[in-house]
Amino acid sequence: MFNKDKKINKVTVISILSSLSVILFFIGGVPLFLTFPYLKVDFSDIPALVGAMLLSPSAGIMIEFLKNLIHLLQTHTMGIGELISFAVGSTVILSFCIPYRLLIKKQKIKVAIFISYIICIAITLFVAIIVNGMLYPLFLSAVLSQKLVGGIMTSYLLAVVLINIVKVSVTVWGSVLMVKFLKGKVVDE
Repeated sequence: MFNKDKKINKVTVISILSSLSVILFFIGGVPLFLTFPYLKVDFSDIPALVGAMLLSPSAGIMIEFLKNLIHLLQTHTMGIGELISFAVGSTVILSFCIPYRLLIKKQKIKVAIFISYIICIAITLFVAIIVNGMLYPLFLSAVLSQKLVGGIMTSYLLAVVLINIVKVSVTVWGSVLMVKFLKGKVVDE
């Protein structure tokens, strides 16, 4: 009976955090660049990372998937934007939670969080550049019949790097504070 209740609780938490993530996604984000106004820092990955920290990385990825699946119903990018969002969001979850869970047993909480954050920034930047470098130009050529030329593509990728540094920082530190608030302290379960 206990396992059934535990599964129901997990599904309930995933549902609530997915709903919160969708609401934050539809509210929108803060654009940092006038030249690329669709590159925004949003807060919709925080519930997914909170779910990953409280439950498991797979729960966080499920929340990320559900958020993007629901947003797909009102997409203007033929799913490319949602695919990029899912790829980057899942990268944040995995690259933060896996080292965090491994390090929390051996290090102090602050050290584990800091090391996990640095790993998360590095991996997320790599994935963001690769994904945006491939998918965004594909979207432009397929949908808008446009191509990004050298200087504009370089500017776009630089904007992606800066946006992702800010977004990962907001997501990680917002999630850590949220989990600390919810549990009284950041712990590994």
